[in-house]
Amino acid sequence: MLKLCTASLKSEKLKVELIQFESVIDLGNRHRISKIVENIIIKKNLTFPLDLIKHLSLQNKKGTLRMLSFTAEISLICEAFNQHSIAVIPLKGPIASKQIYGDFTAKSSRDIDLLIKEEQLEKCIKEIENQGYINSYPFNSLNKKQKKAFQKSNNQLAFFHPKKKIQVEIHWRLFANRHYLPLTFDELLKDSSPMVVGKTTVNCLSNKHLLLYLCAHGSKHQWALLYWLLEVATLIQKDKFDWKTILKEAIKLGIERPLVQGLLLTEILFKLPAPKVIQELYQQSKITQELVETSRAIIMEEDLFSQEASVSNYLKILDYKIKLSNRIQYKLSYFKINSINDFELVKLPDSLFFGYFWLRPIFWFWRYIIKPDRTS
Repeated sequence: MLKLCTASLKSEKLKVELIQFESVIDLGNRHRISKIVENIIIKKNLTFPLDLIKHLSLQNKKGTLRMLSFTAEISLICEAFNQHSIAVIPLKGPIASKQIYGDFTAKSSRDIDLLIKEEQLEKCIKEIENQGYINSYPFNSLNKKQKKAFQKSNNQLAFFHPKKKIQVEIHWRLFANRHYLPLTFDELLKDSSPMVVGKTTVNCLSNKHLLLYLCAHGSKHQWALLYWLLEVATLIQKDKFDWKTILKEAIKLGIERPLVQGLLLTEILFKLPAPKVIQELYQQSKITQELVETSRAIIMEEDLFSQEASVSNYLKILDYKIKLSNRIQYKLSYFKINSINDFELVKLPDSLFFGYFWLRPIFWFWRYIIKPDRTS
């Protein structure tokens, strides 16, 4: 699979014999790169069973149609937001696909992600619901202090359209931890680029901010899926970045470890040499070296982070996430999180809201000890 991914990045002849055909398709699906797998098989004229290539082609056509529907929906929603003076930047999905691959349908997505100003959240919720979407979380049932706490500890709300079968996630920050890649909406908008989507012009992240976001996002998820790494590899080949400037920006934002991790993984797995300044920082940081090795092992399935809600797994993931930044505020934020499930378990009036602080250890014990199958 790594050879197929590397082949998608280079024009050289591919020397590989595919034997476990079903495994190739399964891995392509798991890493969400099935379209890239199909393109390489066809482009490199690799031997592959006709029935399986037809199955892969049909599957990818369905994915293409889904991405086209997402693209059209983004155009509609952004146009409606523009009419109501709601500033918006589409994240990930077909917009990022167009930026990275030059094609709205080159990658696969399961939902639409839109970034807005936090102060426009209530206005945005009203408008997205007017578009026929239903809030997947009981946000509107929260009282004023609960909403404020939720917005501080979280960064998104999900909405689902029952007729279109499309999920839209509204983000008011890039990440739940406000100290992880702490770029403001205005900073992102100021540096953004216009993109024509259907009959609407939308704002998309600059390539610099897109690279930082891709690295921060992939690192947060331990780079468990190859498609995250392929996006970074493709983007850095497409654009000539000033790496000293990029690294300086990453250090300023406290995400130099995710940046170095992402670029070193592309070197290790895809044979794309990392910039000299990145390699130098990597050699100086044992923590970054540890992060790179952890993700490499996960990608190679030598070590997997279980998704089961248990104390041991919680601590393992927490230890990994805390190491992504050396900033104290970033680390402390992981111990101050209010889950919307907390507000569902116990409903306190605003006058007793301070009680959630004392109840938090009990909620944690409930989720990870008493009912470990329950996620928060």
